[in-house]
Amino acid sequence: SIRALLYENASKTNPERISVKGRAQTRSELLRFQKNLESSGLFKKVHSPISNLLQEIGLEFSLILDLGAS
Repeated sequence: SIRALLYENASKTNPERISVKGRAQTRSELLRFQKNLESSGLFKKVHSPISNLLQEIGLEFSLILDLGAS
């Protein structure tokens, strides 16, 4: 489930982006969500820190979505 969304304007060092924080029941559920975001064509890049993969169940996650069609 999504717990927080944060929009960030483009800066000199970063593109326009959305930060997503949430909780997934399983690692495979998070990976499926990430794959769906990547294949949607809505984002230039989906950033997922390695810390998202450290737990198998009941994991808190964060993603950064660079805006713009891929």
